[in-house]
Amino acid sequence: MVSFTDFIPFAAAGLAAGLVSYRGFLLMPDSWLLDYDQTETPADFTARRAFPLIPQGLLFIIIIGLLYIRIPVVATGWHRAAVMLAVPLLLLILAADWKTRIIPDQLTLALLVPGILKITGDIANGVIWTAAVGWPLLAGIVAGGSLLLIGFVGQLLLRRDAMGMGDVKLIAVAAFIVGWSRLPHLLLISFLTAAVIAVPLLIRNRLAERKNADDTKAAAEAEISEDTKTSEETETSEETEISDETEISDDADAESADDPDAMAFGPFIALAVLILMLFPGQIDQLVQAYIRLLLR
Repeated sequence: MVSFTDFIPFAAAGLAAGLVSYRGFLLMPDSWLLDYDQTETPADFTARRAFPLIPQGLLFIIIIGLLYIRIPVVATGWHRAAVMLAVPLLLLILAADWKTRIIPDQLTLALLVPGILKITGDIANGVIWTAAVGWPLLAGIVAGGSLLLIGFVGQLLLRRDAMGMGDVKLIAVAAFIVGWSRLPHLLLISFLTAAVIAVPLLIRNRLAERKNADDTKAAAEAEISEDTKTSEETETSEETEISDETEISDDADAESADDPDAMAFGPFIALAVLILMLFPGQIDQLVQAYIRLLLR
């Protein structure tokens, strides 16, 4: 049983870890947050990666502090060290992907360390080392391969990239951390939480596209109607110009519509790992309740 006073040092440690992580994000090189084929920093990059202390940074620090309060309840020994290291790394990955749609490989590699600490704890608790190492490795391979296959099929259907390699690498490492027995939970929670955000965004984007198309059409018709009052030559010239402008506007709308639809998936993978590490008992109860509901 964990007493109230036991939470205080973990909350303090969490706030300290949050402050260090926040500072680390600010000091992160721009090259970490750019795609592989980008050699120059985009014009809007500074605004996208901006992470002001108030309110975003403060919220980031407080969230890590609150999550640390759960650690003494769910983990001990090597496992506790693994969770303490994983929480700020996962929050950094979440923030980076949410802001820039890039998951730095350096953070993904760093996330292997909590996985190794967890394996060390399993071996210390009497698990045979082949099983302690083998099952997490298998989970990582299956998870990464599954997401890679989903991305390939999505690319064939949508004619554009459906899944980034950053997401594939992240879910492989995430599965390595949570292990084989938690792999179905990891995939399910990741996709369910993503759907909760994706569906409303998709509806909003489609409505915005339709409104933009209607506005463009109305503006073009108004200009054409006004131009008919001028001479024949001016009318022909103006109609050609309006047609070109409309085509350019349509292209710009289609181009801008691509970005909102391409939602970052990394934050939901990170969120799924956090849930599985910090609320394992609650997840088990939900799964058991769902199974009982199916068997009625």
